[in-house]
Order: sequence, then structure tokens, then C-alpha cells
Amino acid sequence: MINQLKKIASQAYYEKGARQVWEITKIISRFLLNWQYNPEQKFIIFGQGRTGSTLLLQLINSSENVYCDGEIYSTEFPFRIWRKGLATKVYLKIRSKAFGVKIYGCRIKIYDLYRHQCMSTDESITFINTLAKDGWKIIHLTRTNKFRQCLSSLVAEERNVYHFQDESTKTKQKVTIKTEEIPERIKLLRIFDKQEQDSLKDVSVLSVNYEKDLENQINHQATLNKICAFLNIPEVEANVQLTRTSTSTLENYIENHEALKSVLISENLQHYLSE
Repeated sequence: MINQLKKIASQAYYEKGARQVWEITKIISRFLLNWQYNPEQKFIIFGQGRTGSTLLLQLINSSENVYCDGEIYSTEFPFRIWRKGLATKVYLKIRSKAFGVKIYGCRIKIYDLYRHQCMSTDESITFINTLAKDGWKIIHLTRTNKFRQCLSSLVAEERNVYHFQDESTKTKQKVTIKTEEIPERIKLLRIFDKQEQDSLKDVSVLSVNYEKDLENQINHQATLNKICAFLNIPEVEANVQLTRTSTSTLENYIENHEALKSVLISENLQHYLSE
């Protein structure tokens, strides 16, 4: 009986919309307490999944003057309630005030806007461009190696673990991935790249690249310093609690690594094996 009730409660929370209702309730309550706050600076981490956005968020949140929110237009937050135009911006304004901070930021993925917010692709592009021109600073996060970005998603989906806070036995567990999906996923990531570039036409952005600025911990402090300069806030010491979810050697964590290599070779993507 208890297990059945737990199952019903879980379905209501994750599948029937209770999660979104709870999130709306929390944010509106925070907003009513902090409605008088108006952040001095607002920014967006603009990028795709598996590009290091959670790591970058932790870096930015090292500063006590800054709060960087989550992916506020994804399925974790209210969706298909906010219609085109005004309501989407109102929601963003409510969240920017709700935390009562001097510097507020959030993460936005271009595809969350048209998948979950009832926008067309063109409207999503215009939405980001308009925010930038309205004064929101854009930190554009990219990842050069599309194969590794794609692979990171496939591995996370198989493990059902997307971030590790510390060393875990799960990092040592090999997984069998859906290698046949890799070519199409890489094509899709390139489409997202193009949409992001279109969104950022004629606006000033700070570019952060996963391989150059985040992958190696030795670069974290320099990356945080340039973000602090971009946001016009004092420099602070970088503090990150995450560890990588995989190694660089395919054989160490991919069970069907030979099949993976065969797919890359058959699709003329073998150059990724040496990158």
C-alpha cells in the first residue's frame, strides 16, 4: 500500500505537473518577499547541454554577490504555461527579483525555448537577441568536440547520472551506448550551434569554451577572472565541487568501444578519434 502511494505521488510530481506547480509557488513566494530588489547586473549562460554549464555555474557562484539560477525554461521549471512574448519575459523578471541578489544570472538553452516554451525556432532566436539588446549580458558557452559532447550525453543517459560531486565507483563502470545515434546527434548539435550564432548577431558576448577554459582545472581561475571582469564584479577564488563523469580514453568507460569506432569510421567522423 505504501509503495503504491509512493508510486502515485512520484507520477503526480514528475509526470502530471505537480513539480511545475511547486516551482511556481516557491518562486512567487520568493518574489513577493523580494519584489523591491532590482539586480544591478543580469546575465545569461547561453549554451547546450554537456558543455560544462554546471561547472561554469559553480565557478560563477563562487562570488557571494552573484546567484546563477538553473535552466529556467527547461522541463524542470514551468513549461507550456508561458506563452509567446510577454509572459516569458515576465517569468524571467520574477525570477531575477526572487533571490534578492545584486547580480542575477540563469542558464538558457536555445532548444528549450522552442521545445518547452511554445516558441518557434525564429522566435527563440529573436528572444535571446532581444534580451541581449535589453541589457542582459551573455556568456556564450561552447564545446568544440561535438563527438565528446554527444558521447557525454549518451553515457549520462545510460548511467542516469549527469554530474558527480566526488569520486564515485560509477565513474569506473563501463556502459554500453547506442552508437547508431551518434551521427544524427552530432548533426543536431551543429544545428544548435548555428541557431546560437544567429541569436547573437550584432550583440556583445563573452565566449567561454569547454576545452580551452573549463576542461582542465588549471584554467578555472583565469576563466572566473575574465567572467568577473565581464560582469564588473570583484575577483574571487574559484571553488568547484564537481568531478568529470568519464575519462578521455574510450576503452576505460565504453563497453562497446569497437562498435563506436566503426560507426565513426563509416560516417567519415574518424578524425574525432584522434582529438
